[in-house]
Amino acid sequence: MSPAADLGRRPALALFVLGLLVHGAWALTVPGPLDWDAAYYRDVALSIATGRGAQAGAAWTAGLAVGPLPMPADLHWMPLPSRVLVPGLALWPSRGDQLITVILAALWAPVSAALAAALGGGARARWAAGLIAVAAGGYARFLSTPDVFALQGLIGGLGWLAVWRGRAGAAAGWAVAAALCRGDGFLLGLAWGIALGGPAGAGVAFAGLAATAGWGLRNLQIAPELALGLRQAALTAPSMAGLLAGDPRLITPGERLATLGRELPQALLTAFVAGAALLPGLTALGAWAQRADRRLWAALAYLVGMPCITLFLTPAIAASGTPFRSGAALFPLAAALGAVGLLRLDDWLVERRAWRPQVVSIGAVVGFWAVSLALGLAQRQARPAAPVDCRPLAGLPAEAVVLSGRPLLLRAVCGPAAAWLGRTEAPEGVAARAARVGATHALLPPTDPDPSVPISADAPALLPGWRPLGGGLFAAP
Repeated sequence: MSPAADLGRRPALALFVLGLLVHGAWALTVPGPLDWDAAYYRDVALSIATGRGAQAGAAWTAGLAVGPLPMPADLHWMPLPSRVLVPGLALWPSRGDQLITVILAALWAPVSAALAAALGGGARARWAAGLIAVAAGGYARFLSTPDVFALQGLIGGLGWLAVWRGRAGAAAGWAVAAALCRGDGFLLGLAWGIALGGPAGAGVAFAGLAATAGWGLRNLQIAPELALGLRQAALTAPSMAGLLAGDPRLITPGERLATLGRELPQALLTAFVAGAALLPGLTALGAWAQRADRRLWAALAYLVGMPCITLFLTPAIAASGTPFRSGAALFPLAAALGAVGLLRLDDWLVERRAWRPQVVSIGAVVGFWAVSLALGLAQRQARPAAPVDCRPLAGLPAEAVVLSGRPLLLRAVCGPAAAWLGRTEAPEGVAARAARVGATHALLPPTDPDPSVPISADAPALLPGWRPLGGGLFAAP
C-alpha cells in the first residue's frame, strides 16, 4: 500500500502541493548553495548533467594530494545526494537542484501522514502529522537548499514506514539508500534491523552495511591513495580546522571523549530547535502511549546512538553538523508520533476537563508553524547567501584554478575549479599546492565573517610574488 493510499489520494496530494508551495517560497530566499555540503553536491551533479562524469572540481583540504583538477567524485561524501539532483540540473542548470530538493521536501508531508496512520492515528492525526511535516520546524529553510536534509528525511520516513508495515524487503532497499546518502547511513539500517528483529531484521542491517562497504571498495579501486587519505583524516583529525589544514596530529582517546562530552549538549539543543521547541514533547507523549513497541525503542536507539557514535568515531566531521543532517531521518516519524500524542491529549482534555474539541491540537499546529517560520526567517537573516563574491573572477579562462578559503562554495557558485587556502599556512606549502593542482589565481576577499578564511591583507605573507588584479584576486607569478 502506498503512503497516499493510507491517507487518501486527495488529502495526500493536497499535503504534497502545500509542501511544494511552502518550500518553493523558502527556495526563493536561497540563491544557491549556502554550505560546503550543498556546494559539493551541486558541483558533482552539474558535472554529470553536462556530460563530464562524476568529477569534483574543488580540492577542499590541504591533505588532498591531487594532481590537476578535477578529481574523482564521492571519495568523502556519499553519491546519492548529488545523483538525485542530476535530472533537475539537466533541465534547469541554474536552479534545477533546488527544484528537486523542494519536491523531495514536499514528500515529507504525505509520508508523515502515512506514518501517523501506521501508528493507529485517525484522520485528524494524519492531517496534523502532514501539516507538521510541511512546516518542518528547524529544517524549514534548509529543506530548500540542495543539501542532504530533504533526501535524508524522505529516506528515513519511508524506511520507518516500511518497518511499521513489516516489509523487510522495502526496508532493506531504504537501508541501502540511507547508506549511499550519508557516511553514517548504515546506522539507520541497523536501527531498522533491530526494529524488525529475526532473520529479516538481520538482512536489513546487512544491506546497509554492505552498501557502505561496497562504496568504500569502489573508492579504493578508482583512487586508493585519495580514498585512504580522506578516510584516515576523517577518523583521526582532532578538529575540522586540523582536517582542512592536513594536520598530521592524531586525535587521542581522551580528546574523543572530551569532544563527545562537549558536543552532546549541543546535539540535544539541535534536536530541540529541529522540533521547533514543541515537537519533542509531543513526540515523547505519543511514544509513551506505545512504549511497549520495540520499533519505538529502535528509533530511540538511533536518536541517542547516532550522535554518540559519530562524535566518537569522526569527531571533526560530526561536530560540524552530523546530528542535524542525519537526524532529519527521524523527523517524519517524530511528526507522526507528535500528531498522535497531540490528538490523544486533545481528546483527554475534552473528556476529563470539558475543553472545547480541537482547541489544543489546532493551537499546537498553528504554534508549530509560527515557530518554524521564525526559525526560517532567522536563518535567512544569518545566511542570506553564500559568502563568496564572484565578480572579481569575471573573465578568467574556463580552465583556471583558484586558491580560496572557501573552495567548494567558489566552485559551485562562481564556476572555476578551486583548491583550499588556509590563513595560517606557510607560503612554501601554498606554492607546492598551487603547483600540484595547477592554480593560476587566488581569491582573498577584503573581509570575511569566518576568521579562518584568508583575506586580502594576508596576501603578502601567503602569496609572496603574486600579482594583485583587484577585488581580492591575485595572479600567480
